[in-house]
Amino acid sequence: RAKDFQAKGDIKSSVIELKSAIQKDPNNPQARWILGELYIKKRMGTEAEKELKKAEELGVSDESIKVLLGEALLLQGEYKRILDEIQPTQETTPLNRARIHRQRGEALLGLGHLEEGCNLFENAKEAFANYAPAYRTLAQCSIAQLNYDEAKVRLDEALKIDVRDADTWAQLGSLELIRDNVQAAKSAFLKAQSIDRAHIQASMGL
Repeated sequence: RAKDFQAKGDIKSSVIELKSAIQKDPNNPQARWILGELYIKKRMGTEAEKELKKAEELGVSDESIKVLLGEALLLQGEYKRILDEIQPTQETTPLNRARIHRQRGEALLGLGHLEEGCNLFENAKEAFANYAPAYRTLAQCSIAQLNYDEAKVRLDEALKIDVRDADTWAQLGSLELIRDNVQAAKSAFLKAQSIDRAHIQASMGL
């Protein structure tokens, strides 16, 4: 039932079902793993980390955990831990390698290392060309360098890959605000909200 609710986008109901499953069987690794993933979607980093660590204790492999754990740590601003704990290995798939490069790049940006972080975003794009967040984070680098036209190109590339990425639409809204394109910014923020009603950046932008 939790998976059915998740497929319909009803995260709240899915979380309730998973909590019920865990109450009946606290040692169910799959329920813990999925609950951790849903907490990330709800931007609840601490709660996600707790469930993912429990899933790992119950036997879920490190390779299956580490990408989600990286997202949980990002939500908490635990940048140094990401650099220390989240690294690709020979077993890491190309897509997960791209995700990890992006997470480590965002951690470096959070610590003030712009050039190193942007280099990792390039690595993410090279690891998996159809990974939309790589282009979105490269747009962050362009914005930081005041190259707004290049940032727009990067965001357009990201949306061609995944038109339902709320984060990309929200970032596009913020870029259009910088460029004084108020109506375009509003449209982008509203698009982000239509995908994720609780999107904080979109709400603030509006």
